[in-house]
Amino acid sequence: MILYVDDGIVAATDTKDCQNFLDNLMTEFQITAGPVSYFLGIEIKKQKDGSIFITQETYAKRILRKFNMLEATPVGTPTVSVQDPEDSVTKQSITENMPYRTAVGSLMYLATGTRPDLAHAVSIVSQKLDNATIEDWNKVKRIFRHLNGTVEPGILYKHKDRKSVV
Repeated sequence: MILYVDDGIVAATDTKDCQNFLDNLMTEFQITAGPVSYFLGIEIKKQKDGSIFITQETYAKRILRKFNMLEATPVGTPTVSVQDPEDSVTKQSITENMPYRTAVGSLMYLATGTRPDLAHAVSIVSQKLDNATIEDWNKVKRIFRHLNGTVEPGILYKHKDRKSVV
């Protein structure tokens, strides 16, 4: 059982055990029960072979819209190994109207949920939360540009306890 505030997931290897648990909960609390498809911004899709695919495609699109990056040109990687000339425009501090912390937090939720491919890039930009520059903001925008071209990936949990990223 997983609980978060007023949302929860119950899973069991035996359907009867799961149903008995839910019946007991219903005697004490008013709950709504059904197959899980969405939990805390994570979409959960059960495959025909018993595997489970989790993704945050809807969440990714929502944050791209929030930060006005839906129309941005996608890039192949979330970071560059050499200095991008566009990034080194200035070492000037960002202004208050640049939501740096909010953007990094949104990306961190993706990286820790279903997008481990973003983890390194997000860890780099999260180191500058207190004194971010325009250069750092451009790095965040690059992650968003990469995300704009790759909103579908997630994690596939195979039926036989084998995990892989898709």
